Amino acid sequence: MLHLMMTMVCLLLGGVVLQAQEDLSTRPALWDLEALQAIKAGAQAKDATVAPALARLERMAEKNLGKPFESVIDKVSTGGVKDGQDPHDYRSVSIYFWPDPKDPAAPWIRRDAEKNQEAVERYDSERLRRSTDRIRDAALAWWFTGRDDFGRDAAGQLRHWFLNPETRMNPNLRYAQFVPNARQEEGRPSGLIDTMRLVETLSAVALLEQGPFLEPGERQALRDWVREYREWFLTSDLGRAEARAGNNHALYYDLQVVAFSWYLNDRESVTRVLQEVGPTRIAKQIEPDGRMPKELERPIAFTYTCWALTPLVQMAAMERNAGLGTGIWAWQSPDGRSLPTACSWVMGFVRGGTWTWGRASDPVRPQAVAPIIWMAVHSGVAPDWSHHLADLPLAKDDRARLLYGPRPATAAKPH
Repeated sequence: MLHLMMTMVCLLLGGVVLQAQEDLSTRPALWDLEALQAIKAGAQAKDATVAPALARLERMAEKNLGKPFESVIDKVSTGGVKDGQDPHDYRSVSIYFWPDPKDPAAPWIRRDAEKNQEAVERYDSERLRRSTDRIRDAALAWWFTGRDDFGRDAAGQLRHWFLNPETRMNPNLRYAQFVPNARQEEGRPSGLIDTMRLVETLSAVALLEQGPFLEPGERQALRDWVREYREWFLTSDLGRAEARAGNNHALYYDLQVVAFSWYLNDRESVTRVLQEVGPTRIAKQIEPDGRMPKELERPIAFTYTCWALTPLVQMAAMERNAGLGTGIWAWQSPDGRSLPTACSWVMGFVRGGTWTWGRASDPVRPQAVAPIIWMAVHSGVAPDWSHHLADLPLAKDDRARLLYGPRPATAAKPH
């Protein structure tokens, strides 16, 4: 009897060890795979709670079918490459900078929260956004519907941006968010936020790789690209400076490092970064009453506050998906600084508190807070916050209902 009990204990412990050593890259970092499988079953059974979100996702993916794939080298045709510059290097103009009206040859001038769309379109940031959105939408649409045309489209855009020698992006951001006519047009640390969309993209690619759309060599080539980019991200002067940022940029820096490390199955780095979020980020960026002062300094203070909360909740979801518990959500400094405190502070304004920061044109918007709290609740990070959702209007076709939604009643239990 004792021998049998010992055997059962060993098997149970062995299961824990095996689970801990599971290849992270086979699962999406942002989303719980078992929950996704249940939601997928509900979607295929026409469950009304997810049908609008799935229909919208399909529309987003369908609009790209047949369109040419985009690449960093496309900026050659818009005048975004000068003589001697490598068109494979990613380049973007800092979005809030404008020409000096007194001197066209002078360094451009910053106008915070005023986006220079014309200058942005000349370079790569919008192309990167469209490309990564296309990969994400098509990969998710394939995964939820089984339509191979979506899977092929996601793989095609992925190859075109990251893998094909003729069109691939070099794995660095040395010229991201440069200021024209200044510093030889070298990039700035804040430019590293340009690749924050890769976080969702790589989670979608983890699902895409369950299909037949990428060859083993292509999967390895993409991991090689991510590995080289992560090395530059971590060790370059721009990367190190961005890691020291005291605002939302540092949060998106950590979020990207976790996503890259997850895709590379580097569990040690994933664990290390996530465990440092409390003492290195929350302790320094959130006040005891929940305010985030660096975000409140901005003209669009409410928007920036929501932007800063989003990566914190996303990392909390990643932490849970990695089997590391809910330490980020539970972390609290001796004087009360915590992520729940920050979310509660914002919710106070959703419920009628007077917002006095930033411009009047950037008011409190419950619909901007809704996806954040929805994610916290339905990722399993803060299920006891479900009562807050009654005050938050999440659109019926919001993607969060597919990716973080409650498991539909019609869904079969995943095996």
